[in-house]
Amino acid sequence: MLPRVFGAALLPFSPLAADFYFRRANPDSNQVIFTFDDGWIPQQVETAIEQLVRLQIPADFFPVGRVMEQNLNLWKEAADAGFELHNHTYNHADLSSPLTNVADEILGWETAYAQLGLGAGPNPKVLRLPQNRGEGDLWLYDRAASLDYAGIAGWAVDSRGYIPSWGPTEVQQHISRQLVPGAILLFHFIADDIKALPEIVDTVYQAGLEPVSLARAVGLPTFTPQPPPPSPHLQG
Repeated sequence: MLPRVFGAALLPFSPLAADFYFRRANPDSNQVIFTFDDGWIPQQVETAIEQLVRLQIPADFFPVGRVMEQNLNLWKEAADAGFELHNHTYNHADLSSPLTNVADEILGWETAYAQLGLGAGPNPKVLRLPQNRGEGDLWLYDRAASLDYAGIAGWAVDSRGYIPSWGPTEVQQHISRQLVPGAILLFHFIADDIKALPEIVDTVYQAGLEPVSLARAVGLPTFTPQPPPPSPHLQG
């Protein structure tokens, strides 16, 4: 196992970064991926699910483990609606901190997921770093791989809906300016991100892009594109 070196930056063309950390799918594709993090407020999660189903947009969710434990039925509903759930740690912990037990955070999330009764979970397994802390930590990449994780999911565009002075219009305009083919989009289960979704979806289609799940995205080192899972909620 690699020694732990805090703050070590990965070079842009590092083989480890290229194989394990990804922000976007193939830039030559016409695809875009919607992802949502955290899930602290159950009502916002429910609203996001309803919006995405109504808009027929596939998305990948990265809920915090203890958030799932506190509302198992809600997250089972999300999975039943066709949204894949991925690891975002148990406590939304800073995995780059020497005070954090990385294995406890990652495996604690898996324990919470198991309580949903959905089987073994996503395959391949991917992790998203809370606030992206540890992106350049080689030891962390190695530790995640030792726990059978195939990759770390970053993002190409952050909605920035958490900025207090912003509203849905600012979120939509920011996404529109940053949108590129293959982009992984980062949203949170918060009001302005959710309210902005209809306009963002219009922007995506006007740009000639197709929303897909991570499992269907072309060019990710971690995933082999798969057909969409059967889900009556996301069909016609």
